[in-house]
Amino acid sequence: MKSASSSLHGFMLNDGTVIKDGPKMCEEACKHYEEFFSESEIFRPYPYTDSPDLQWENFDEEIPLCTTEEIYEHREQKRSSSRYTKWLSSKIQTTNKSIVVFEHISSLMANSSPVGTIFVDFRSAFDQLWFLGCIGKLKRMGIPRKYLIWIENWLMNRRAFIEIKGERSKWFRIRKGGPQGSIFTPLLFITYHSDLTETLNCCLSHHFADDLAAIMAGGIGLKYSLQCLELEKKLSSFFEDLEYYCTLTAQPINYNKTQALFSARAIGYPDIALKCGNNKIEWVKEIKYLGYVFTPKLGFSAMIQKTMLKVRQRVAMVNSFRLKGFTSTALRKALFNSYVLP
Repeated sequence: MKSASSSLHGFMLNDGTVIKDGPKMCEEACKHYEEFFSESEIFRPYPYTDSPDLQWENFDEEIPLCTTEEIYEHREQKRSSSRYTKWLSSKIQTTNKSIVVFEHISSLMANSSPVGTIFVDFRSAFDQLWFLGCIGKLKRMGIPRKYLIWIENWLMNRRAFIEIKGERSKWFRIRKGGPQGSIFTPLLFITYHSDLTETLNCCLSHHFADDLAAIMAGGIGLKYSLQCLELEKKLSSFFEDLEYYCTLTAQPINYNKTQALFSARAIGYPDIALKCGNNKIEWVKEIKYLGYVFTPKLGFSAMIQKTMLKVRQRVAMVNSFRLKGFTSTALRKALFNSYVLP
């Protein structure tokens, strides 16, 4: 549990009512999160939970024992690796993913094809993990039974409460979503959605953690108008497949943050209406994906301008400490290396 925030003074409800009383604030927050973490509504029978079990050769494989000395040794190895090395490795992974997306879009544009890229945002991705569906899916993937029991015990029987201004709410159960702060939660989420790219077979899909980018293009060698019509059909088919998959896995989509980017060498852009179910998807002229800014012409001017603005703001913050006399040269250098240089 995180400590109570000292800056939280009140809640505004949907009807405009403002609540500032501590117990009432706890009660309203408890109602919200109890509903948020309630079990997903699933109609049974379901393919993940009610289909016949598959017997794998490693079904009864035991979990290897680990001694205390091995745990200490593993912890010391983790400590020995510097924070900068960890940041650099994660930065390289996101950079490589962004470069692959950039190359796929640019290669399709080089063939004079109109390209539509959909950037999908999953709503509270790690907090919407469906327990029974995840365990059932892992079972069908061939995960040994002892590991499944451990994962199920790790997910199930969790409770929480809300504390505001020294007041505590009642305990409520968490019936979906993985524990926060654990590296195993994103790993379990990625494993649960490992077949997402196979379902979306009408596009070039790039799935990185809870970020999804899907690239589609019109046919090569056709007129531009016919290419746009073909692209519109592919986009419609993509959203049908995406909605089916998200319904199957009980993973909701954040439609407000799911956006589309149109890229083409031609000047005129078609007016393609995008819908996922009954929700309208917006076309944008600029979008940020894995730390990089994508534009219709795949230029870097927008990203350079945003980076320069961020650098100027952070340099000004570091210099403000020097002007107030609260810092030294060594500390300013450390602040620069930590906040400006990355």
